[in-house]
Amino acid sequence: MDFTPEEHMLLLHYADRPGMIGKLGTIMGQRDINIAAMNLGRSEKRGEAMVILSLDSAVPAEVIEEIRQATDASFIRPIHMPSLKTEKR
Repeated sequence: MDFTPEEHMLLLHYADRPGMIGKLGTIMGQRDINIAAMNLGRSEKRGEAMVILSLDSAVPAEVIEEIRQATDASFIRPIHMPSLKTEKR
């Protein structure tokens, strides 16, 4: 999977099934966390899916847990790389 590293990202794996991207977007939207980019890959139809979200802000621990439960994620990890801060334009 190709993606551009950003300061705030969220990586997760879950079983590929309909409605998962909608769940992610809904939870993030309800928490006012903007998704700047989404990269999705999967091993096979209905297999394990991997998503990397590039975000405008960090994801609080309680939102991570909410996403884990909503998606039944087998792996979920917020990533913060402060050296990649983008300049305000």
